Amino acid sequence: MARLSQDLHRFFIEEPASEEVTLAEILELAGERTFGFLFVLLSLPSALPVPAPGYSVPFGIVLFCWQYN
Repeated sequence: MARLSQDLHRFFIEEPASEEVTLAEILELAGERTFGFLFVLLSLPSALPVPAPGYSVPFGIVLFCWQYN
């Protein structure tokens, strides 16, 4: 199985792209690696250097539920 970064590079750069890309297409491309991809995607807002109150709780709940699902 190729690395996810290689698959994403092929999907966005090498292959002719469509007008819009959906999250479902990216998750289908990720296959078994979906958990790690979504875990990183959902934790990115917490890495922002600007504190914004309130957004970490919903993302944390989704991460917690996703992990133990």
